[in-house]
Amino acid sequence: MVPNSETLVLLVFIGGTAIIVGAIQLVVGVYQLADNVDRMARALLDRGRD
Repeated sequence: MVPNSETLVLLVFIGGTAIIVGAIQLVVGVYQLADNVDRMARALLDRGRD
């Protein structure tokens, strides 16, 4: 059951788009995690100074 060329191009396009969107979400998630860790570390350091 091999799809015709038009269907194959559409599936590759949809798959590529999904991979790109997933990569963007991964980058945003890692950035947010790093920001949260930085905030937590600053809060702990500020608490230690008080």
